[in-house]
Amino acid sequence: MEQYILQTTGQEVNLAEDSNARFEAVQENTHVVVKYFDLHTHSYHEKVLKPVFGVCNYWYGYESAKSLGQIHWHQLSWREDRQPHQLLDEAHQDGCEDDEYAARLSEWANENFAMTSMLPAGSDEEGEPRTDLWPPPEGTAHPISDDRDPLVKMLMDIAVSQDAILEDRLLLVTWVGLHSGSDYCLRTPHHPQQGLQPRERVCRMEFGSEFRPGKKVRIGPETMEDHNGAPRLEMARDHPRMVQHSQYEMQSWRANGNISLILSSSCPDIQALMILLR
Repeated sequence: MEQYILQTTGQEVNLAEDSNARFEAVQENTHVVVKYFDLHTHSYHEKVLKPVFGVCNYWYGYESAKSLGQIHWHQLSWREDRQPHQLLDEAHQDGCEDDEYAARLSEWANENFAMTSMLPAGSDEEGEPRTDLWPPPEGTAHPISDDRDPLVKMLMDIAVSQDAILEDRLLLVTWVGLHSGSDYCLRTPHHPQQGLQPRERVCRMEFGSEFRPGKKVRIGPETMEDHNGAPRLEMARDHPRMVQHSQYEMQSWRANGNISLILSSSCPDIQALMILLR
């Protein structure tokens, strides 16, 4: 991008160190951004999603957030081993109660995708969350300086040590992994809802409302229905605005993202046949 700007405008910029120049470059050269995003997405599927997440079939489409101007993608994926569908069918056959059903699914998601809803700041000596490492308003951590900005680094730039990888994850999560309500997600309810103030909007991503943002903090996993009536897994959560995500996905993609598991109690063999017939 720096070379392109120099060739087309004659202006020398340092996008790695100048955040204002970086923002302007992205806004003024969206054609370059989209081309890079497309190439990056194709590469990510071949080098990460297939070998790391076990994905064998997938469909995805690009979108742009109208209020933010950010391109992103939505995807539906299938694993070759039919998991976690196979696991859910076994839990159904075993007659598992809801809490055991959620525990099995949560354990599988954490072991295979490093999925979590916990902010990786750890706990203090009394077992309470380290809110001194949480950004405001829930915590008291200082803003991330430009020289520590994780979004201008690639995973290969991070030192190969456990401490460096953990620090990178914490920086990424606090930078892009906490949901903030905006005009893109806040909607006025069609019908009055108890507890809302007049004209208070509700987050369509189910992160609370305009004046009471966030989800319920929980000590264990639970399966529940979303606003469309579809079942979903909510994992243990210590921060109300933490987006449920995969550590592998966030640190390799280097941006915000979330993963939702499709929960079905139908026979895995029938599901596989339906996929083949599509």
